[in-house]
Amino acid sequence: MKKKILLMTGSKSAEYLADMLWINFITDKNFHCVSNVYPSHFFSKENLDGLAGKGFTLYGKLSQKYIKSCPTLQQIRFLIKSNYFDYVVYPSVRRFDSCFKLCSTLMGKNRVIVVDGEDDKNISWHSIYSSYYKRELTEKAYSFGINPISYFLPEIIINDIKLSTKSINRKKLILAPCDPRNKKTYIYSNEDSYYRQYKESYFGYTMLKSGWDCLRHYEIIASGALPYFKNLRKIPKFTLKNYPRKLQKKTNSLYYNFRKNVPNFQPYINDYNLLQKEFENWLLESSKDFGSKELKSQLIAKHNISENSKINLFSLILINFNSNFEYLKEQNNVENINIKIIFKSIKQTLKFLIAIYLRYKIEYR
Repeated sequence: MKKKILLMTGSKSAEYLADMLWINFITDKNFHCVSNVYPSHFFSKENLDGLAGKGFTLYGKLSQKYIKSCPTLQQIRFLIKSNYFDYVVYPSVRRFDSCFKLCSTLMGKNRVIVVDGEDDKNISWHSIYSSYYKRELTEKAYSFGINPISYFLPEIIINDIKLSTKSINRKKLILAPCDPRNKKTYIYSNEDSYYRQYKESYFGYTMLKSGWDCLRHYEIIASGALPYFKNLRKIPKFTLKNYPRKLQKKTNSLYYNFRKNVPNFQPYINDYNLLQKEFENWLLESSKDFGSKELKSQLIAKHNISENSKINLFSLILINFNSNFEYLKEQNNVENINIKIIFKSIKQTLKFLIAIYLRYKIEYR
């Protein structure tokens, strides 16, 4: 029997991870999913320019057949109270958490799944009352039971990109023109030309920006190139937890070989093709896992798995100080303990905790 899942999301585009999850749940035939809303940007290509990344890759790709009638808020409350759903999923809990208190009170932590895909490393108070999944995850947060999750591309999106680049068979460049080190290279006005420049290149450059996890990693692979990942060794252990780092290390080495042996890199083509195939297989596997093996295990478990979260108010403060400290070190390229970073971390932590406390008081007073 298919598990019944309620998706609770805002009507506007939240952020990439939330939108990836929404698409995957709605199109996955293994679950019976309904959503409180069916946002138009998933089904229409109109007015996508205002979305992140010009609306490329994730938006305007779904058929109208996936649209179901939306339950009203009153109906949702009734169904939750009736224990109708196996799980309630909040794909972007820090942006939309309607009915969260009702769900967590009646359903328990293990059946309320919340996802935090923000670029920062902060953990919200929702983690005290739910199964919490975080994209930019610190080791400290993981030790308290916060679960890892990463970006991924839903299979329907992978197939769309492959179809777009199917006719391109020749590589022209070692490194794709679109380069995150230079914003002047962000010149592509449509998806086809954006994917084409990757398909016509052996490698695409990628790196830490606002966070380690980035849609660009996945677009490079799906388009038919290999990612060159700068500072691979610096990626935190539990961020991009399921990313194939050994595979990426081999790919980085291959990139250096290509650069050193221009134009005579024919001896490395077989290695290139093998790595490309392995990355493609991983991309499909991560789609099936919803970007998290831990999440997929929770969703398919025949019985409720044990709750491993050890979050309380004190640990939340500790985690968020550590989160801000680690984030500021990364963004400022500082490896050692720095007094200035410590004070900034305290300031950022207090600011974040006050903000979520005020929101909690407004929403649940």
